Amino acid sequence: MGLFRVSRNIMVQETGEYPLNFSTFFKFTQPETNLPGEPDGYNLGLSGRIAEASGEPLNLKAGPENGTSDNEYAGVEWGLPFEYIDGAAVTVRVTAKAINTAHVANLVDISLWKNDLNEGFGADLCETEPRPITTSPADYDFTITPASLEAGDRVGIKLTVSIDDTGGTNGVYTRIYDVRMIIGIKG
Repeated sequence: MGLFRVSRNIMVQETGEYPLNFSTFFKFTQPETNLPGEPDGYNLGLSGRIAEASGEPLNLKAGPENGTSDNEYAGVEWGLPFEYIDGAAVTVRVTAKAINTAHVANLVDISLWKNDLNEGFGADLCETEPRPITTSPADYDFTITPASLEAGDRVGIKLTVSIDDTGGTNGVYTRIYDVRMIIGIKG
């Protein structure tokens, strides 16, 4: 029997998870402006604490809606790392929960665009419809069409929370505790 050699050039595809830092999120229509401390009726708020014995962990917050409805947004730009395998699977995972149940709906949605440095942003690459948010913390996965994506590409991400409490009296909030990119990488 002879020796079997494995070339270091042959890489196995693995899955890499990359949490997005909440401090890099900005007002969607004003990327030069940080998110406010509280939602302002158009932008999600950056709330919570980094490390403390009590209180909410750092999170993005929408609401309150009390018998009303509103959409609130945040944006972030992210670069696909060089270990990303061109065209491999891309998922945006949002971990969220609702504080109180909305009378009509409480949804989270992701839009993602490739930033073509020569021509701007293309079409929304997110394949997943808005997801209903429950009152228990849960992961909501959004599948991205990866065919045109390559290592080093920059993508723009829009996070939308839609709360419709029309006819309700619940004082509905939404908390986003984590947003992460899950991608195919060279292992």
